Amino acid sequence: MRLFLPILASSVLVLACRSSDPAGTSAPTASAARAAPAATTAAPERTTAAAASAATPPSTAPSSSASAASSAAAPEAPPTSEEWETAKEVTVTGSTALGCETKRVREWVRVLCAKPNDANGTPVSVKLKKAEVLGAGEVQNHRKNVETSSVEGRTMLIAKYVEGADVEALFSWTDKEKLLVLWWPAGKPEPRQVGAFK
Repeated sequence: MRLFLPILASSVLVLACRSSDPAGTSAPTASAARAAPAATTAAPERTTAAAASAATPPSTAPSSSASAASSAAAPEAPPTSEEWETAKEVTVTGSTALGCETKRVREWVRVLCAKPNDANGTPVSVKLKKAEVLGAGEVQNHRKNVETSSVEGRTMLIAKYVEGADVEALFSWTDKEKLLVLWWPAGKPEPRQVGAFK
């Protein structure tokens, strides 16, 4: 009888612990489980908005001021063949006797020798000797603004004619050579005579 009583008391205590779990203990767990999906759903919305903002590329269109500066800095291209054909001749001493013509379009000058000279010699070659722009106390290389070409029976020089320009080129014929000089003294008005063959 004494052994039975402790066993019975232990059984009663176990049953009491199992039945003592309050009904509200599981309720918060179920409520939290229902609330969790809502929080999980809201997170992707913020992520999607951030991704869309990051995916939008920045504007690459140049500003109007940058475009204007670029246009102002762009070098002027030499005239086309059509422009040279319709241009008027300018004065270069000795040009006509050598079978050459000199024309000007905007700030470009072209000396073209494509005919026999006064002694019936034909053009052979042209070599640039000097191309400078003389300013106030400085000399700038002008060769990038001068072009020469020589083909059978035809020689040509095209130069940018600006204030301070000093260009020299040796033209050769089958019977002689002549030095072409183009000049515009710095600080002076544009001369009527562009240059001369010497």
